Amino acid sequence: MLALQATNKRLQQENIQLNADVARLASIVQTLNDEIARLRAVGTGKVVELVRQ
Repeated sequence: MLALQATNKRLQQENIQLNADVARLASIVQTLNDEIARLRAVGTGKVVELVRQ
């Protein structure tokens, strides 16, 4: 019984870590999708990119 509890606790911690990894990766994917959309808009010539100085 103690072995099962220990395994369950370990798996819960692993699940927490994996969920955090998924959230981090989802954020990265969204950032990349935003960048792709921006580059496509600039590439069409319909959007002008302003350069900061």
